[in-house]
Amino acid sequence: MKTYNLQGYALEKINEGTFSYIWRVAFGRVAKVKKRPDDASPRELLQELRAQRALFKGGISVPKPFKVSLLRLDELVPALIMKEIQGESMNKMPDAGETYTPEMARAIELRSAELEKAGRLGWVNKDICNFNAIYNPREDKITLVDFRFWIKIGDRKHETR
Repeated sequence: MKTYNLQGYALEKINEGTFSYIWRVAFGRVAKVKKRPDDASPRELLQELRAQRALFKGGISVPKPFKVSLLRLDELVPALIMKEIQGESMNKMPDAGETYTPEMARAIELRSAELEKAGRLGWVNKDICNFNAIYNPREDKITLVDFRFWIKIGDRKHETR
């Protein structure tokens, strides 16, 4: 796995989604970097940061957002910087086929509760899937991730996405 150096700290790619990579940077923080250059506009990441901040301030379980910043990998790329969280992506959790394991059932229950709370704040996720939630069974906690397709009801800037 490729690593980079940031002011004496090694950067390590720790996860990969459909559209982005997640890099561990330093001080308990991670950076979300878009895979495709045409998706990598700072404007899009700033929209994600806006949604993540609003959800965080509203008490929704999301990683603490910090900022959009330039990160040097092979070149300078915009990155959404947030607190690193512990747990396992729901898409990697075992299930029992026709029925869910108790752990998966609990993760789904917690995710549904967080999505409902977000809805009461006027935020809707247009991409609800197991890739976008991290479950930590030791803390019995779910954390919602990936804010690309979150919209604020009544906000024209987000409704067309």
